[in-house]
Amino acid sequence: MPPWLIGYFPKRRTAAPEWLSGAGVTGIASVSTCIAPGPEAWWSHWRHNDWGLYDGIEDARRVVSEAEREAFDIYAYELYPVRFDDGRREDLDPPPSTAHALAGSFESLGVDVVSRMRDGGPFECSPLSCNGLARETAVNRNCLAHDVASALVLAASLDARSAEPGPYYIIGVSRLVQRDPASEPRAGLFEAERAGFDALRGLRASGSREPLAWALRELGELQRGIPDHARARASYEEAVALLRGMEVPLKLAHTIRHLGDVHADAGEPGAAEPCYEEALALYRRLGESHPLDRANAIRSYAMLLTGKGEDAPAARLWEEAHGLYRGLDIAPGVA
Repeated sequence: MPPWLIGYFPKRRTAAPEWLSGAGVTGIASVSTCIAPGPEAWWSHWRHNDWGLYDGIEDARRVVSEAEREAFDIYAYELYPVRFDDGRREDLDPPPSTAHALAGSFESLGVDVVSRMRDGGPFECSPLSCNGLARETAVNRNCLAHDVASALVLAASLDARSAEPGPYYIIGVSRLVQRDPASEPRAGLFEAERAGFDALRGLRASGSREPLAWALRELGELQRGIPDHARARASYEEAVALLRGMEVPLKLAHTIRHLGDVHADAGEPGAAEPCYEEALALYRRLGESHPLDRANAIRSYAMLLTGKGEDAPAARLWEEAHGLYRGLDIAPGVA
């Protein structure tokens, strides 16, 4: 049950009150503003959307005075397609939302259960913090449920637990990671990765296997640059699995070779070598076509063998790669 992004909101960074410290809570990231408040008179700017949130990160930031911005975090809220009213579960249709797609690096903090008036408006009460239910419910250090399943159980029980009147909504809570300017090039990769996740959702829904495989390959390459070896490996492995079921040997060879590069980046030569061997075998079966792709695959394998001290087979591969590069009038190893 994937959620829908409904907006952003600035909240003052707030430590847990003493009466919640026994629950292992160190900070309050609840959707409600009862304990962790928003900016003073934020609604008076009339920039918020129908959910009482802001469509973009900068919209949320602008309602905080410059003098106070260092004390605030920007949160993103994603609505799960269900609500509970008087203890009854109701499925929701996709809501009208004008929120901009997530951009920047957000960290997931947990899942909240929060009330809202039946006729709309901002969210109101988060029982885990506002009613102190975190003292008798398993929560994380942000005073949120650990996952959606836990939040659903909590929401179904609120009618019998003297919480505020509903209906109650299930909201995934993420926080914008604060970065220093020196990290901006890497931040661009995080933003591109997030856009890649959005694109994948559409491709998975469409059932378009080959475009999905290629999008996964591109996402994996972005994740290499972050670098996030585990996620890059997962993206490439899924792409390879999809391509194996199609008659696209060039794309399969290209993707397997890059999966080998991911393993090599992660210091896993034992996992990289069979990838290079398989990719090179595929290229050789394609004959003399695509010499640049073949040269790059040979170069990767040669570098691996050189690093392992297998000089003789590495030298043969280097000679073959250099010959292909010379035939393309490319300086060896720059492609």
